[in-house]
Amino acid sequence: STFCAVNVGLMRFGVKSYLQFLFSNLAFRLDLFLIALYLPTEQAAFYSVAVSLAELAWLLPDSAGIVLYPHLTNTPVEEVGEKTARVLRSVVSLTVLCVIALLVVGPLFLPLVYGQPYRQSVPPFLALLPGIINMSIYKVLARHFTSLSQQKFSILASGSGLLLIILMDLWLIPIFGILGAAFV
Repeated sequence: STFCAVNVGLMRFGVKSYLQFLFSNLAFRLDLFLIALYLPTEQAAFYSVAVSLAELAWLLPDSAGIVLYPHLTNTPVEEVGEKTARVLRSVVSLTVLCVIALLVVGPLFLPLVYGQPYRQSVPPFLALLPGIINMSIYKVLARHFTSLSQQKFSILASGSGLLLIILMDLWLIPIFGILGAAFV
């Protein structure tokens, strides 16, 4: 009886974690599929390169989240918020610095490494950078809510974000191309 109750609890936790992961990853990647649907293939290549370079700034929040999660699960509930807030302040500050560095280096790097045709990747790359900072917040807070078994907040945020992204991409990609996708 206790074994079944534990398994049911683990299954619920796993399903919620899976939904959180699924929605957020669809939100991160769906724009590329829609670009491939609406635009010529080379536009998908330009956008993919812009996203890949911009996402380098996510290495820090991803790493912090991986380290933070097990630490929070072993922290008294009343201290979890304060620890998350401290980590979040550091992560956002360092992510802003990474984004500033990418802002300087990226426009030079893309055409230099990939060739002059990839200069078309620069405007969407620049448009993606503010969203990278915003998503660094989500990446840390999702670990916070998971540590408290409150994935419903992350699921709600990523699910509503996914819906908004779909609607905005369907509207902006046909009009503005890869730049429209980057603004979303």
